[in-house]
Amino acid sequence: KSPLSAPRSVYICISSREFPANCAKGGKSLDEFSASTMVPTMDSVLAQMHDLLLPWWVEICFLIFFPLGYCFIYLDLSGKGRSKKGAQGAGRGALGTAAESRAEKVRKTMEEEMAAGNAPAAIKAWRQVQMKVASNVATLRLAVQALAAVSPSTMVEEIVGHLETHASWLCNTKSAVTLLDAAAHIHNAKLMEELHTALRDHLAIPPTHQVYEALLGGNAVDGNEQRVDELVAEIRSTGQTVTARGYSLIIKGFLHRGMLAVALRYVKAMRNQGFYVPPFAVGLLGRVAVDQGKAKEILEELVEAEVPLSTEVLVILVEDAFRRGDLPQANRAEAAARSSGMETLPAFAYDPLLKLNVSEGNLHALELFAEMQKAGHRIGEGLCVRLLQRAAEAKFLRFAEEVTRYCKSKNQMTVSLYTTLMKVYSTSGLYNKACDLYTEIKELGLVPDSTMYGCLMRFAAECGRTELSQELSQQVPELDIQNYMSLIRGAGRDKDVDRAFSVFGRLKDSGAKVDMAAYNCVLDVCASAGALSRGRALMNEMRTRFGPLDIITYNTMMKGVCAAGDSKGAWKLLEEIQGQGLKPNDVTYNCMVNAAVTNGTF
Repeated sequence: KSPLSAPRSVYICISSREFPANCAKGGKSLDEFSASTMVPTMDSVLAQMHDLLLPWWVEICFLIFFPLGYCFIYLDLSGKGRSKKGAQGAGRGALGTAAESRAEKVRKTMEEEMAAGNAPAAIKAWRQVQMKVASNVATLRLAVQALAAVSPSTMVEEIVGHLETHASWLCNTKSAVTLLDAAAHIHNAKLMEELHTALRDHLAIPPTHQVYEALLGGNAVDGNEQRVDELVAEIRSTGQTVTARGYSLIIKGFLHRGMLAVALRYVKAMRNQGFYVPPFAVGLLGRVAVDQGKAKEILEELVEAEVPLSTEVLVILVEDAFRRGDLPQANRAEAAARSSGMETLPAFAYDPLLKLNVSEGNLHALELFAEMQKAGHRIGEGLCVRLLQRAAEAKFLRFAEEVTRYCKSKNQMTVSLYTTLMKVYSTSGLYNKACDLYTEIKELGLVPDSTMYGCLMRFAAECGRTELSQELSQQVPELDIQNYMSLIRGAGRDKDVDRAFSVFGRLKDSGAKVDMAAYNCVLDVCASAGALSRGRALMNEMRTRFGPLDIITYNTMMKGVCAAGDSKGAWKLLEEIQGQGLKPNDVTYNCMVNAAVTNGTF
């Protein structure tokens, strides 16, 4: 709506509704009006842009021409790079697809021949192509192994010649480390040192920390303590330090040679340099120490050097202590492991620790068993049986009941566990408690085996539970001689001679071989019950069956005679003993002395 002649005024018609009325009156169309207004509009925009950008023309030129210059330089360098790569590609022509395929074929051939123990064939395959094709890392390693076996005198010369032929590809640290490492693994430190000298002096390959690691490990495996010390001093003289891997290879090498003291020295050096001693090194150190009988000394050295005990070395040390029955060493190793941050012990460490502590009746066993449960370690039936057996030997009733409580909570009670628990009670003189377990066993539906029946019958005889003995004798499908003897002893506790002879008759009728021990068992019942006449008759039967009687039989009868106050009978029996050429022992004389004191005829 403003006049069109107004300078630098911009107007754009949006729609026909805004078309000026005076234009319509002047005979102009909408298109003609738009065209007439376009020129002054563009002029105005360009003029405003010129005024805006005029103060910044220098900066704008810099922003434009700097990227352009960078692009030109980049394109020039790329062209040179492509030319260089082209030259390298031309140099690599010898290693074209066909050559690489041939080299791979040779590598596989060498691997197969070396695996078959045919080193001459392996090196022959390598020599056929080594002048034409550069070997890869695997082939270089195989070549060193084969040459060391076939032609050690020419190994260094051939390997260096191969590297020199393919210098652009192989004269580098990677090849040097591969070769030295291969030489170290064949345990030939002399060849390794010769190879190192040739690589350094002839091919000018500098000794990097990786090269030093191979040299350190190889000389340590060779047991060359002096050379290892020299290499360490050489490394330090260049302002470098031995790497953690270097220390690990030194320790591993010396330990494989059984050089415990030297390995320990480098363990301490590694620790002093601030490195963490790897668990495998500590474990290997402990294993060698155990083999050399120096487990205690090494444990103290590790603790003093503040070397954390690994789980492996802990198991090694406590198992060694268990074999030697050394509870203090086992507990010392456990304490050292815990002080170094091991909150939960490995599962394999609990077994020897528990057995040792249970055998000594140490209450620490209860703590270990509770900790083992809390850690979620598997506690099987076998371990529980072994622990109960040791608890029986140590009369450690409290621990045995703790194990039983755990097994019952897990519904793991078996015949074997109950049998072992009975032995725990019996060693503590608790025969009644042992017999009471029979009721639990029946309630659980378990079927006692012959071992359990034998134990129960013996325990029932010891505590005078005659009814249980008779019940058990009816339950046992087939009694062995020990079962019969338990029943006879039970009758003896009741002084029931008739029952003893009845059981003895069943034993004879069973077809089992009745030995003198069984006869002596019945004779003991006769002596205890004062049935001396039946005892003498039994002795006559024994003479008929076994011939001359032994001193055990005579002493058994002597107890009965002396208990009856028959001094004359005792003297007569003594004469019979001497007449048989037997020598009376302390049991014989003690019976006679006690009888004389009792009778007032001392």
